[in-house]
Order: sequence, then C-alpha cells, then structure tokens
Amino acid sequence: MSINTNKQIKNQIFRDGVSQRDRFLKELEPDYVSVDERNLSDLLTFVQQYATKLNYYDESNTIKGNWSNFFAGDVKQMVTYINNPESFADDEQTLKKLSQPHLVLLFTFLLLLRYPQEQLKNLTQRNLDFYYQDVLKFTQKQEVVDKVNVVFELAQGEETHLIKQGTLLNAGQDSQGIDLNYAMDEDIVVNQATIASIKTLFVEKSYISLETIHNQEKKSDTGFEKMLRWAVGSPNQGDELPKFNGNAVDLEYLKNNIYQQIKTLEKTESAPVNIKNYIENQLFFDTVENLKYCLGIHERQINKDESDTQEPTEFEWQEVYKIIEKAYKKKITFQRRNTLKEEREKLGFEFMMKFALGHPNSGDSLPEMPNNYTTLEQIFNNITQENVTQYIKEQLYLSVEDFRKIIEIQGRTENQNWEEVYRLLEKAQTKKRNFTYPPIGRKEINNIYANS
Repeated sequence: MSINTNKQIKNQIFRDGVSQRDRFLKELEPDYVSVDERNLSDLLTFVQQYATKLNYYDESNTIKGNWSNFFAGDVKQMVTYINNPESFADDEQTLKKLSQPHLVLLFTFLLLLRYPQEQLKNLTQRNLDFYYQDVLKFTQKQEVVDKVNVVFELAQGEETHLIKQGTLLNAGQDSQGIDLNYAMDEDIVVNQATIASIKTLFVEKSYISLETIHNQEKKSDTGFEKMLRWAVGSPNQGDELPKFNGNAVDLEYLKNNIYQQIKTLEKTESAPVNIKNYIENQLFFDTVENLKYCLGIHERQINKDESDTQEPTEFEWQEVYKIIEKAYKKKITFQRRNTLKEEREKLGFEFMMKFALGHPNSGDSLPEMPNNYTTLEQIFNNITQENVTQYIKEQLYLSVEDFRKIIEIQGRTENQNWEEVYRLLEKAQTKKRNFTYPPIGRKEINNIYANS
C-alpha cells in the first residue's frame, strides 16, 4: 500500500454508479399518482365550467340562461381569498363580492373536500399493504443495527495505535437526545498507511437483439441467415443451422430445397414428413406455416424493388422476430428435456426425478415425504390422502393427474411414452426452479473507461 503524504481527507469520491436507493424509480412510489390530484384552482374552474351546463329556472319555471353568473370571477382571486381572506381588507368591493353566502358555502365545501382527497391519496399504499401483508403474508424485517464507516487519524508522533473490538465511539445524540454509540466490530491497528487513490472502471455495453442482428446487414440474405443461426444454430447460438438429410444447410439451401416445397401448399400440414420433422424438431418452429411466413416476408424484402412486390411493413417484421424468438425458446425447452432423458438413461428413473425436483438443489434428495414415506411408489399407492395430494402439488409442483401419469408410464414394460414424462417433468422443474428463458440477444462491450 502506498503512503499518502496528503493528510487532507476528501469527503467525496466520484463513483460512476448508482446506489441501491437511487435506483428506485419515483414512478413506483405510492404517492406518485393520486386518485384525485385536483387543487382549489382546478376545482373552481370545474365549477365554473359545470355551471354553464345547468339551466336556471325563474319563478315562472322558465329557463333563463344558466348558473354561470353565480360563480363568475377570477379563479386566482378566489384561491387567494380562500387561503387568506385578510389579503382583501383594503379592497372592500372585491371582499364583498367574494364574501357572498353562496360563494362562502362553496369555498367551505372545497376546503372540507381536502380531507377525502387526503384519504384517497393513501388508497394506493393501503392496497399495497393489504396485498403484501394480508394476501402474501409478508412480515416486516427485523430491525438491523446501524453501521457506519469510521476514519481514524493518528495523533502527531504516533506510529501505530490499537483500537480493540467493542470500543465505543460516540457519535453525538439522536433527535430524541439519546447518545449514539457505535462499537468496533473487530480489533484494528491504525498506522501510517492510507489510501492514496481509488480507481474505478466504467464498462459501456449495448444489447444486440435479433432485430439489431438483422438490421446490421440491412435485412439482406446474410442478415436473415445470421438471425436464424443465432436463434436455432446447432449446437450453440450462432453455429451452423442443423443438417437436413445429411446436407449442410444455409439460407440458400433453405430457400431452394425447403421453402420451394412448402411455398405453394394450401395446407402446410400436407408437407413431406421429413421436411415437417426438420422444421418442427430441428429448427424448432411451432409449425411449417410459421417458417413459410418468415421466409415469405424475407423474400418480399429481397424483391421489394420489383413492381409486383410489396415491401414488408415493420409490423410484419416484428411478427417474424417473435416467431423466431419462440423457436429459440422451444429449442431451450427441448435441450432441458433432453437433459432429463440423458439422466434417466445414464442413472435411472430415480436419479432423473432427483435431478428435476431435488430439494433444495438439483440432484439432491426429493423433498421430505409425508407419513414417513420414502419412495414415490408409496406416494402413488396413497395418492388419495390429503397430505399426499398436498405434497405432490406443493413439493413436486405436479398435478395429481400428471404425477399419476409419470408413475404409470415408469411402471410399464412396453409402450413407455417417455417423451411425455420428460415434458411433464420439465414443466414441474420450471416451476420449482423459477426458470426463465435467457434473453435471445447478446451484450457487447463497446468501450471501457477509467474513472478516478
């Protein structure tokens, strides 16, 4: 550690970051928006406007204009009068006008209206309190002892000084006049070493989405293929597209050998079986129709300068991005199910269940079973018991019907539909582990700046 010969301690050190408290958006504050935000000026303006809509009837029950004359006047003057009537003491004419009984009655009503307005302001907070405390049953955190950072400076002529753990440091008094004392967490030896400077780095990053990848190549063939490869490349994002019948596949191959065969089909369900399987199980599009749509939009983009071709709209491209992102998520789901398959084939059914639903971590034992049961077969044989049903739903994250289906398939000696088991288990695993799909895009570092 270097020795800082400058004895002056700087109170502020520049940080290119934001504290946890500062990250909170003011828009999320309960009082950011009120149910009724009208002030006196707004309410008086409303009264004047509303009065023009009300018919005035005279003694003979004949309409004679409206009620606007009763509330005519300068709104700013009225507000000033309501807040401080004495300000018009030297203006007898205005004071007399504003002190008319019907106006004073209105002004009094508007002042009293502030009380329900204040209650309405608390409506959002009350709703949050009800939701967190009564519905979710959240409780307040326990009080946490304050901690402070303390800077020590040696007295002149001292080289080192030991301050023992538990030593009390007085920080004055709080708002109630009670002494504030802080105890040292640990022993510390104060010496001549000081921090000379603090350096930080700021890393500038940008998020590259599917749309960005596509637009970087100006929606060309290259851009479309890069986008496809980033979503469903095999085995990893950005790799080549999966092979078809042993042939390497790029966009040109897709267009000439697959798209041309499905382009003219009225019903894409009638597509050749090998093409349908490739599109839905290797490119992971939900349907043949979805891939046909995406390639059709791209074809229109490439041929946009031709007289009989309409350039795709931004809305159509957004649909393409959604379809391709959905294929990306379907690929991840397939990989998760395939991992379950590998666990079962390598280590057996029980290990697969532990891998998917072990508690607290993947691979641990299954959650403790009720009634001292130790096997899933015992759970299955007593599936009608209430605490067993509760265990299946709350600990295994399965419906009773899904659990029954898994155990029955496992018990068969033939026609075992393991794909259905993987589907049900992956769904339960997603709930138990709170799994969320990673963003399809990527982050790139644009620059690194040194801050001091």
